[in-house]
Amino acid sequence: MKTVRNSLLLFIFFLPAILNAETLSNTCSEIDGIENKRDSVPQLEPFVKIKNEFIAPVERMPDSFDYQNAANDWKKNGVFHALFHVGVNMAQIDGDAYAGYNKIGFDVGADVMVRFHKYISASVGVGYTQWGAKYSIISNANDSLGQRYRTNLNYIQIPLAINIHDKDIIMFSAGVNLSFLAKFNERNEIGINVTDTVQPQPKTFDASAFAALHFIIKKQFAIGVKFSYSMIPIRGVETQYKPYTHISGEYNNTLTFRFMYILSAVKKK
Repeated sequence: MKTVRNSLLLFIFFLPAILNAETLSNTCSEIDGIENKRDSVPQLEPFVKIKNEFIAPVERMPDSFDYQNAANDWKKNGVFHALFHVGVNMAQIDGDAYAGYNKIGFDVGADVMVRFHKYISASVGVGYTQWGAKYSIISNANDSLGQRYRTNLNYIQIPLAINIHDKDIIMFSAGVNLSFLAKFNERNEIGINVTDTVQPQPKTFDASAFAALHFIIKKQFAIGVKFSYSMIPIRGVETQYKPYTHISGEYNNTLTFRFMYILSAVKKK
């Protein structure tokens, strides 16, 4: 009886230790299970890599970027261009004692442009233009008297130009018009035709300097303005005008507003 009681006391004494050992064993088993599950789950990559999988990376310039080809990108649009233009002239003649761009005429032509640099090109063309001067004052519709001076000078022109390009948006041109007189007629202040009798007669050749500014639209169209002025007199001052002007000769002075079509270039591969 005493032995049974001692055994029972020992069991009661060691029971908490046994329970604690079993709990500790179960806990270790659970930890081992969690570790095994964690090992079986794929490891996530760093945040930056995950982010790159969902967001397209910024395109970077390759190390072998061809700067030479980039600089020559303008050649893709072609070296040779055909330019067709029509416009309206507002003209006057300096030295005829009348002022104002009152003479309205037409301007039409075609040019060939060779672009040999990103910013520079040269062009040559042929055209037909109507210059001259006009001054008309009529007191009323029934009055046949008044100022009816008119000079018509129609030229066949060969324009030679150097052009400067800015980002294929603006084209500035400067050059010389070689003009050959195709038609001339003149009426005096009272409307009498003096084409054959007026002295001096206009020269058959005129060389005028010009400057032009065009704004290019979608690489095929352009609108602009051109200013032209004779470098040499088209003729001496008419006798009746000499008291009213200090200029030693008469000079064409013209503004042209025009529209241009740029023909598709011959593209260089």
